[in-house]
Amino acid sequence: MSLHAFLITSHKDPEQLQFLISEVAKYGSVYVHIDKDAREKFTSFFPPKNVFVSTEVPIRYSHWSMVRSILLLAEKALGDGATRLSLISGDALPIAPKIEFEKLASSDLDICHNRSIKTKYDSRVDFHYYNRYIPSKYPNRLIPRAMNYLSRKWPIKINIDKYLEHLDMKIGSMWWSVTRDTMVKSIAHHENNPKFSEYFKKSKHPGETFFQTLFAYFSRNIRDEGTTYANWDIPRVPHPGDLSVSQLRAAYDSKKFLFARKFETHRKDLMEEWHKLDFGN
Repeated sequence: MSLHAFLITSHKDPEQLQFLISEVAKYGSVYVHIDKDAREKFTSFFPPKNVFVSTEVPIRYSHWSMVRSILLLAEKALGDGATRLSLISGDALPIAPKIEFEKLASSDLDICHNRSIKTKYDSRVDFHYYNRYIPSKYPNRLIPRAMNYLSRKWPIKINIDKYLEHLDMKIGSMWWSVTRDTMVKSIAHHENNPKFSEYFKKSKHPGETFFQTLFAYFSRNIRDEGTTYANWDIPRVPHPGDLSVSQLRAAYDSKKFLFARKFETHRKDLMEEWHKLDFGN
């Protein structure tokens, strides 16, 4: 029997999260992690009793804490018998027809955007992965900004090969969908090789490298794509922008994505367009 587990990470907009849960629960079980430091925003959040919710980990931007929260959800889902695990942002919504989720649930396909770090990227990307990262709860405050400046001025280099050994470092989208077999092998490698994880605890954006590196190595059938459409058309901004109505429609028509983001409850135009999509339910 196939059991699709949806792992959701969230830090804002409890109404949006509640709606997302109601939609993906049609296709499987739901596991949610809410940033420990954002709990006060979720006093009006009342998920169904069969939804697992954790607020264990305080999340820091671009930090290992994000990976910790996902591992927590993954291990709980595996313990409950999940045969497939899909990671979703709390501000996403499904945009694929019901039949696509049904086919994926019983498939041996892993979907994870993964590109070798050996590929030449721009200097900013190289900096993120080859130098020590010092996280902060408040990155825009004076002292964290000063530390960030100093770390860029005099970076502390990291020898990736020392930590990863025979694994090829991969980077890619945070959002993926993998089989139980791939996740079990990945978690086992993480637990049995503490030196491997040490690299990701020291570098920036481990949510875009840790799982990607493991999945690319252990998967028997991986598709090098992300599961989620996002608006990256905004120059000089390190995170995706707001989703437009036209972008939502284009992502749906492309038939390439399971999800799209960013949705917010106050975006009535976007929600109206989403409700017009045909999911075959």
